[in-house]
Amino acid sequence: MAPKVTMIMVMSLDGIILRKENEDVTKWTSKEDQTFFKNVLRNFDAIITGRKSFFGKVVDVPYFVLTKKPEAYVNEDGVSYIKGTPAEIIKKVKNNKIKNIALLGGTEVNHQFLKNDLVNEILLTVEPLFLGKCKHITLEEELNVKLELINFHKINKKGTMLFHYKIVNKKQNDFIYENYLDIVPQKADSFNKKNLSQINKKFWDERASIHNNSEFYRTQELINGKSSLLNYEFNELGDVKGKEIIHLQCHIATESISLSRLGAKVTAVDYSNSSIKVAEDLAKKCNANINFICSDVFDILGKLKNKKFDIVYVNFGALIFLNDLEKWGFIVQKLLKKNGFLYLNELHPVAATLSDYEPKIIYNYFDRSPKIWNESGSYADGIDKRVNSTTKNNYLAVWNWTLGDIVNAIAKQNLKIEFLNEHAAHVDKRFFYLEKGADNLWNTPNEIPDFPATFSLKATKMEN
Repeated sequence: MAPKVTMIMVMSLDGIILRKENEDVTKWTSKEDQTFFKNVLRNFDAIITGRKSFFGKVVDVPYFVLTKKPEAYVNEDGVSYIKGTPAEIIKKVKNNKIKNIALLGGTEVNHQFLKNDLVNEILLTVEPLFLGKCKHITLEEELNVKLELINFHKINKKGTMLFHYKIVNKKQNDFIYENYLDIVPQKADSFNKKNLSQINKKFWDERASIHNNSEFYRTQELINGKSSLLNYEFNELGDVKGKEIIHLQCHIATESISLSRLGAKVTAVDYSNSSIKVAEDLAKKCNANINFICSDVFDILGKLKNKKFDIVYVNFGALIFLNDLEKWGFIVQKLLKKNGFLYLNELHPVAATLSDYEPKIIYNYFDRSPKIWNESGSYADGIDKRVNSTTKNNYLAVWNWTLGDIVNAIAKQNLKIEFLNEHAAHVDKRFFYLEKGADNLWNTPNEIPDFPATFSLKATKMEN
């Protein structure tokens, strides 16, 4: 079977792909398209590009650069200079056992591949510009290429658009058309499910020191006396002075420290050794007296010897790393004193279904099966910088529970739900279009309606 060829192009609204010879298109294209371009190239086994379109490798896969005089160039560092007809080029690339090719040619190269029916799909960015001259997207020659739209996104406020088209007049039409416009997780079937927790531990172990120095966690502000709790948390938690609080999945414990400063007696739990070490050092710098325990949530009861707490505190990004919500609910109620309560401040499951580019649902809200994300960098970098971050342990296993799943897991444990509040502000730049407010939270711009970003819940353990 021939490899699948995906043509990737950017053009102005009037169909221009090049303003002047030998100009890098990043001189006039949007930063959002450039980020998308870097991300999407990771999906391919090889790159075919024209000589004039080649400005260096973007991803670490074989590059085949088309030129009439390959002998004038030296093949090195995964870059091969070759010549031939489009069909001959595909045969040469196929011999390298490559199945998924990105075509990054200019007008002439792309036109010839289209004319010879060698392109299966097109990823096209349209920038809201009228450039008015130089090279058009195709040559002035008849083509009869019929397209079917698979997906599209508006990726910035200016109106830059991404389009994913399938070519419908292909002779071979049995390819799988993947969702290249969005970062899509893998199913966990190919992973040993017993090791999913270990995968996550490695992820968090590597990021603990990164987060300790990140703008998102603002640890220096914490050291200087500022609280990491959100305004509504103070009101919803009430007076915690003298209360015994256990903070589950505390990571580097910024909220644990903030609660301790309010006079609470805090025990902070996390299964990442590196996170606990960073948290202990941070607590020392903040003069916060906190009892730290390195433990998986599901093992914590055995380590506490029936100790009970006034408040179980759980916050952002905790529940998606739990493979059994009902067991978690059981542990929460076992940790609570009578009339003690769970305070959960968590990311809203609806937000987990949306595209990074616009509030369009792309994931199945009701799919609870474990998924594996391959994500370099961290949410603490912000989505714009994450693509350029370098980290080693990038696999992450998650379970996306519905709001109903979460409420039911709590209610089944004789915990009375006092309130469930939904909030529109995001705690990090989760999506490209979010705008930062004066309170360091992120909001949708005026032209985009609000949707639930987080929710907070209080549930009290009732007397038997």
